[in-house]
Amino acid sequence: MPSLLLKLCVAHLAGDYLLQSDQDAANKHSWRVLGRHALVHALTLIAVGLTASDQTPELWAGLFTLLLSHAGIDALTSRYLEPGFRRLIVDQMLHAAALLLLVFGLAPGDLWNAGRWLGQLAQQREAWWHLAGLLSAVWAGGVVIGLAVKPYARFSDGDDSPRAGLARAGRTIGYCERTLIYLFMVTGSEPLIGFVIGAKALMRLPEARDTGTRETSEYYLVGTLFSFVWAVLIGVLVRAALHR
Repeated sequence: MPSLLLKLCVAHLAGDYLLQSDQDAANKHSWRVLGRHALVHALTLIAVGLTASDQTPELWAGLFTLLLSHAGIDALTSRYLEPGFRRLIVDQMLHAAALLLLVFGLAPGDLWNAGRWLGQLAQQREAWWHLAGLLSAVWAGGVVIGLAVKPYARFSDGDDSPRAGLARAGRTIGYCERTLIYLFMVTGSEPLIGFVIGAKALMRLPEARDTGTRETSEYYLVGTLFSFVWAVLIGVLVRAALHR
């Protein structure tokens, strides 16, 4: 049988993402919307209870408590935190904590098995190589590439750097592309790197043709090539270290 922890994770993801509209997610400060969202989660938790191998009163009481905590967390985060990424992270961390507390009380074996698996993973040399590679490719790469492209940030209008918004967007795009390229490298899926290159080329092609934005386009093209080379190089080094 699937573990209680796994079932609750599926129920939470279904209730918060699959069965919740963007409009409801943005308006949970309304009691009507919050009640509708709580009803959806109640149905997912009932499904968890009905598929349990041991339907004890303690299980149903725990699921009901989890439902109340979910509604309470949503009520607080929707009222006291501004909409955005920060609220999403805080909200999901609180939900995860409530879920783990329930599992710890009802099925401590699930958490024990998860902890044992993490402990075994931490003892594996490959896991540490992959972690070092990911940190080097994505975050350390952001610093290295930023320094590498700095000499090219000289535009004809006298501005020595792109606007702050563009810089943040470019940094985020770089994180995403280096993550994908590194994962493709270490999993032996190198042909998929072409899709990343192709997608970014299509987005930059109109800018490259426009003489008014060509300098900016070339600046980001240099950064893109540096980013690709760095991520591929780190992937090659990790694969060589793991003899793949």
